[in-house]
Amino acid sequence: MQLSFLSFIKPARALLIFSFILILSFSGCGPAREITRLSKEGKSAYEAGNHQAALDYYQKLIELKEDRDDEVSGETLNKAGMAAYHLGKTSLSLQYLDRARHTEAADEHTYVALAEGYREIDNLSREITNLEIYVNEYPEGEKIETMRERYFETLVESMNWEKAYELWPELEQETREKESFLNGYFAVNKALGNDEKCTLLAREILQINENNVDALEWLGLKYFRRAENRYNREMEAYERNRTHRQYAILLEAFEEINQDFRTALNYLSRLYQKEPSARIASYLANIYQRFEDEERARYYRQKARE
Repeated sequence: MQLSFLSFIKPARALLIFSFILILSFSGCGPAREITRLSKEGKSAYEAGNHQAALDYYQKLIELKEDRDDEVSGETLNKAGMAAYHLGKTSLSLQYLDRARHTEAADEHTYVALAEGYREIDNLSREITNLEIYVNEYPEGEKIETMRERYFETLVESMNWEKAYELWPELEQETREKESFLNGYFAVNKALGNDEKCTLLAREILQINENNVDALEWLGLKYFRRAENRYNREMEAYERNRTHRQYAILLEAFEEINQDFRTALNYLSRLYQKEPSARIASYLANIYQRFEDEERARYYRQKARE
């Protein structure tokens, strides 16, 4: 009787263990199958251009994996981020793509979306980071010209003069002939102390826009300072040596000095008409003083005090 009872207990125990293992197995298969389904459906929707459906699938997939403490693949994060990007959901796009860019799934489109997203939320430093990666890693990329142009603009905006100077020759010729980019390159050379280059650029800019204030100011002050400095030198030389010969030298120098003053007057008058300021009025007053035009000199001295 005892043997019969034991023989009954052993099969029952084995059945209980088997049932327990089976339950565990099925409970594990449910989420695994769902992960596979979501991944497959998400990829299919993304490739079909159905970005909203793709985003929905990938968000559920990411949530499910994170709930299970499973690693979310770079491909999933990248596609979720790009789907959000195409839908104009900037914050969500950046959230996923910032994680994806540290994986092998990141590609040139990832960095375009990141750069554009950070530009939209006005985060210049992160925009520059992603522009720089694109320009350096994808020199033959689909959007290399656009990204390189924007990279130059951000380098100028952030006053990264040396990098902007080095990047300039890589821009397309057509781009380098646009006023906005010439203005940027002018600012770069001005900051780096390349005065002769600035003079050439100012003249080039004025051929495109005769009222460009930066170019007018640069050339106006260039000729004013040259005339004023030479005037002072020649007058000092004459004061030290008041001879007929020295006076003849002074008169001859005055022809060139006055020509420079007239050139300065041309640029600075146009600048003052475009953007009146006390500082430029002061220069104009000095020029008219040199020309012994007291009425106009008095007028601009008054404007300089206002």
